[in-house]
Amino acid sequence: MAVPPDIVKCSNCSAKFKVSKAKEQSMAKVQIKDNNGEMHKITMFTTILSTLLNTAQPRETIEEYLLSMDNIKVQINSSNIVTAVDNDD
Repeated sequence: MAVPPDIVKCSNCSAKFKVSKAKEQSMAKVQIKDNNGEMHKITMFTTILSTLLNTAQPRETIEEYLLSMDNIKVQINSSNIVTAVDNDD
């Protein structure tokens, strides 16, 4: 059975979805160290990432930008999802 033309597959996660329902979204999973030296695994979604950079850039550019950040203050919720960011760079 052929795949209908209105269904696409994500090249990153292999999820399938209808083109009409597709949204361009970005996500970054990052490890950060707090002021006490403790490591935290956090997640940033499109709304937060777009405050820091142009999310239409290639993935490698976004990765390099995030890795180059030395001073960033984030607020996270109980699920370790970033809800606010203050970039002192």
